Amino acid sequence: MTSESTTPFRLAPPPDPQRRHHSAVLLDQLRHPGLVEVIAIEPDSTMVCPRLTPVNRRPKPSAVEARRFCLDLAQTLADLHALGLVHGRVGAEHVLITTDVHAVLCGVRVAADLDRPATPADDVRSVAQLLASWAGNAAD
Repeated sequence: MTSESTTPFRLAPPPDPQRRHHSAVLLDQLRHPGLVEVIAIEPDSTMVCPRLTPVNRRPKPSAVEARRFCLDLAQTLADLHALGLVHGRVGAEHVLITTDVHAVLCGVRVAADLDRPATPADDVRSVAQLLASWAGNAAD
């Protein structure tokens, strides 16, 4: 018997079939602790992942959690940037919270698949915006 926290769920892929495939394969190949883990990729490129909580579907993080989440995201992005990759769309909709209350990213795509060019500075700015939104609503 599995608990809800360990039951896998399906992460909806991007609507475009080519982007869907690239996102699924990229996440599966990167296998980084700060990126959502891919357990399986279904024929339509839907990714089967461990059960995680979207950050925007849980109570606002405390100040301590917000700092931890930003540190998690900053480390993951630094590692991606060192590989020459840019997330390009870091926002609450792409932040998932693990059962041990750490932030992981989903929605990673090949830079060429982004709707507009993105830079590491865009990722840093996005994390700062998340922190500001959480800080404005966080309880210590």
